[in-house]
Amino acid sequence: MKRAPMFVMLVPVLLMSSACGQREAVRTVSDTCLTMKVVRYNPAPAPSADDPGNQYDTDETVKDLIEQNAAWRKLCETR
Repeated sequence: MKRAPMFVMLVPVLLMSSACGQREAVRTVSDTCLTMKVVRYNPAPAPSADDPGNQYDTDETVKDLIEQNAAWRKLCETR
């Protein structure tokens, strides 16, 4: 008969402990992953190509965008 009071006290404790488990929130490495994306560029077909309509990105811009995109991919792409 002494086991009944112990059982009555143990059941609520077990029920309450299962309610404490919560799913972990999704975490990102940086806000950069939420606000930025891979940037497209349009390199000239040849070095120092004529660009009267200003359609091509400069060699320096292309180089910078390649580096920026690589950094974004390293931080943000899931593997």
